[in-house]
Amino acid sequence: MTDLDLRLPPLPHQWQIQVRLRCGSICGHPLPARVTNGLLRLRDVSLLQLYLFLAGEEVPALQPVVRTEYQRTRVVRAYKAFYAALLQSRRRGRVRSERVAWIIPDHYLTSSARVNHLRAQLTTTIRYQLGLATTLRNDIFDWLPWTSLAIVACLRRWRAPRVRAIRRATFKLTHDFAADAVAAGPWEPGFPRDAGTIPLQALYQYEDTKLIEDSIRCFNELGLTCVNDLRFLHPDAVAAAKDADQALLKLYRALRRDS
Repeated sequence: MTDLDLRLPPLPHQWQIQVRLRCGSICGHPLPARVTNGLLRLRDVSLLQLYLFLAGEEVPALQPVVRTEYQRTRVVRAYKAFYAALLQSRRRGRVRSERVAWIIPDHYLTSSARVNHLRAQLTTTIRYQLGLATTLRNDIFDWLPWTSLAIVACLRRWRAPRVRAIRRATFKLTHDFAADAVAAGPWEPGFPRDAGTIPLQALYQYEDTKLIEDSIRCFNELGLTCVNDLRFLHPDAVAAAKDADQALLKLYRALRRDS
């Protein structure tokens, strides 16, 4: 990486959100263990303060943590990677990708003259494949459009401790970021929209375990970038993914057959 690549943005966009995020938010990116441990202990130092420190301002709490030029280089890289993910996560809706096989195809969710007909057709197919009780739940469209075949495959093999750890980290992050939040999961009504744009690497600071580290790596491979992408952690989504009859796979096939 060249010196030019290590330059910080002149003034970071989304700086307001960086005031509310801890400096440890970047610790989901690779860093020397000593630096990671030091940043995780600084609960009262914001991500923006870390940016200002890297830009040359004095932040006494950070000086004992980032002491060498090598450490600074690694922290700058981690900050820039987090910053890039933050800008990418400002999108509305789910990830757009040719390689993501969503259970519900895009055209069922795109507003058009046919949207009412398609939604009625979609509801009928869901009712047939997943059962009437599931379809009648008001929040099914809060998680089903955000579930892909790859996510289903992950949920089928993941054990309960991993799912609980990711949810726990998400809840801690949400309440730390927005203490007055009425919802802690992105699948819940009232979840803070700006909390949904936080990059997934920020979860690590609340559950700094190999389990979360591996989960973040998996999310990256799936093309997921932010907390809002974790809607598939809804309890009904996890239960449906683990269903022995593989109802979600059947639904995926049925929706493409109907198309």
